[in-house]
Amino acid sequence: MKTILVKRYPQDAYAYFCGKEYFIQKIIKKSGFNDCLLIQISTPLEQKQYYHICQKQSLDVHLIRLSNLHTLRLAFAKGTQFVGVAKLHILKPKQETLEFLAIDTPYQHKNYEHTFLQLIKQWLNQKEI
Repeated sequence: MKTILVKRYPQDAYAYFCGKEYFIQKIIKKSGFNDCLLIQISTPLEQKQYYHICQKQSLDVHLIRLSNLHTLRLAFAKGTQFVGVAKLHILKPKQETLEFLAIDTPYQHKNYEHTFLQLIKQWLNQKEI
């Protein structure tokens, strides 16, 4: 059925992807998954959570332009809950600069900053950025 729908509505692939996001989060919550993960911001729900933390931390951020390949917006999540956010600029291969890293208020002073930075370093190395 998915194959038929993709062929019939190829322009709606992104809407389908975003629509599944709530469904997937519900399954993750039910499963009890609570590990830490790094997320590259790509969907409207992720953007909303990203900006919520930025606003709470009084960060001056601009609207996300997903086509900008030289800027990475990342989130650090524990289960489905965003713990922190970061913005990086890729200057050239193996040279990036961290514009900011912010941890949401309830998670501050719990060593999440260190874990978040380590995950970012690992992710950049894996992606060979």
